[in-house]
Amino acid sequence: MSLWPKVLANEGRLNEVGPYRLPPPCIYLFPATIPAPRNNPNPKAQSLDAVELLTAFHACFGGQADEINLVDFDVENRDADMLRTTRVSRGGLVVQESGATAIRRT
Repeated sequence: MSLWPKVLANEGRLNEVGPYRLPPPCIYLFPATIPAPRNNPNPKAQSLDAVELLTAFHACFGGQADEINLVDFDVENRDADMLRTTRVSRGGLVVQESGATAIRRT
């Protein structure tokens, strides 16, 4: 029995690398720019094609399009705090979203 959800229904998706049997990697794509409340409050995740190394991993290990995780941010100033909301989408659906959280800087 497999320990990986991606291959529960099809263990043929496991990739043999030396003595190991590995599932396709979890890929998270982030924005190419840093969020800023004034001039970049809602940067969107890059496309898979924009990140050559992740494209290679995805193709080499047999990843599927609906397994790609896109991470988007919303930032805003509220009073003296900068707040960030993080959203993860997969297959066109939001699968997780944080509440607005203050960014702590040192």
